[in-house]
Amino acid sequence: MRAVAATLEKQAALLHRRAIARQIAASLEPGTKDGLLRAALLLARLDNPEVDVEAYLEEIERMAGEIASTLPEEATNDRKIGAVRTYLFHDNGFHGSRLDYYSRANSYLNEVIDDREGIPITLSLLVVELGRRVGAELHGLGLPGHFVACYQEGDQRRIIDPFEGGAPMKLEDANALLAAAGFRETAAEFSTATPRDIIRRMLNNLKAIAIEEKDFQGAIGYVDVLLTLDPGNPQERLGRALLHLQLGEGNRAKPDLEWLLEHK
Repeated sequence: MRAVAATLEKQAALLHRRAIARQIAASLEPGTKDGLLRAALLLARLDNPEVDVEAYLEEIERMAGEIASTLPEEATNDRKIGAVRTYLFHDNGFHGSRLDYYSRANSYLNEVIDDREGIPITLSLLVVELGRRVGAELHGLGLPGHFVACYQEGDQRRIIDPFEGGAPMKLEDANALLAAAGFRETAAEFSTATPRDIIRRMLNNLKAIAIEEKDFQGAIGYVDVLLTLDPGNPQERLGRALLHLQLGEGNRAKPDLEWLLEHK
């Protein structure tokens, strides 16, 4: 009976992951309302089915309304961004997680909102999305090993670092991160992150944590979503096959290995 129950539980978890993966992919389709936020909250729901996506979307709208109430109608982009920074980091105590940086909670947007603590990408996501809701032009910028927010001021790109309380980041420091990773572009030229880029990076963060914790089943769940977003990615196909083999699931590894042989 225990074996049957375990099999049924595993099958239910697989169906849940597949359903959430499809919802995330649909949220990232161009023109989808609240697409990035919805996808990020669904990502949290992948591991916690109790996450109420709509309730957190409403909470973010409430936060944006509070910020907007402090701004005059003619507020400049700079002032709008300043209001977001003040609201999050000064008035409400949002901050970078330093003592438990690699906790998966820091990648779950609902827990970041509840705990007011996150990693660079989740804090940047909040800054960008709240900024957009009050009319600010802000974008995510995925630097090597770090994630920040940026905006244009005339012909200059300005960078702010939400992990450091929204403090300005010097272009020279961002350039150094890019150069160290072998990029030729400067921070002023580097492409801003699309919603799909952001979700993929969040998934890769979670996958790395799961593998470090030897939670290979959890890691497979993240790879399932990555492959729903990009079915032709050979690296993820191989990674998923290896994870299944770690669990002794040769039958589940076989389809990905066959796909790799067909597409080499």
